[in-house]
Amino acid sequence: MGRPPCGAWDGLAAAPQLHLIGAAAAEAHVIRKVRMRKRTAMFLAFLGIILACPLGALHAQSSRYCAGFEDGFKSEKGAYALVPLCPLEPITPLGSTPYREGYLAGVRRGRASDGYSAPAPRGRSQSDEFCEGFEEGWKARLGDGSLVPICPIAPITPVGSTPYREGIRSGMAAADRSGRSRTSIGGSSGGNEQQEFCDGFAVGWKTIKGDLSIVPICPIAPITPLGSTPYREGLKAGVERARR
Repeated sequence: MGRPPCGAWDGLAAAPQLHLIGAAAAEAHVIRKVRMRKRTAMFLAFLGIILACPLGALHAQSSRYCAGFEDGFKSEKGAYALVPLCPLEPITPLGSTPYREGYLAGVRRGRASDGYSAPAPRGRSQSDEFCEGFEEGWKARLGDGSLVPICPIAPITPVGSTPYREGIRSGMAAADRSGRSRTSIGGSSGGNEQQEFCDGFAVGWKTIKGDLSIVPICPIAPITPLGSTPYREGLKAGVERARR
């Protein structure tokens, strides 16, 4: 047998090193895949948390809207009326709350011919909002059983207020000038009465002090009298606190 070609021993000696390099490369590839999967799992979990938070807040807001819708409908049809299915919640306008918008939608539905017709379109005029506030302010003083007078012409809405809030103020003032006593008929509806009371309290306070004022801590809601609602009682309490 002849001698092996020149450099053959070098190739044989390098074979184990090449094997180790290949094994290290395969191990690095596996590690990269594991890290990539972990990053993907963390990203998906983080994305799920981000998406879950707004959906939870949206559900809570929708519940407040539907609670207002139920109270508004029963304020027109009575405490034992069968409340129709709550409509989809629209975008809450600036200066309002989901409960207040639901309350107004419920009142409109209750005033419909049979109580189950389609609600009024979202694009309300300032005059409509003022008159809705006027009626709410009048009834906050004199109760549901009182006869609401003809709504006056809506004035120019001051900066920092809303037509609805100006209507509440005007309705309360008109009821105070009438000199009548408050009547009590009907009954209050269920739900989160403390929250509804605080919603009305904030609106009543800002009706007197303006949108930029700091609303004080909401007091504990009292027992809602017959013929009223927690929101209306909170509205009166907020106005009285702001006038002190």
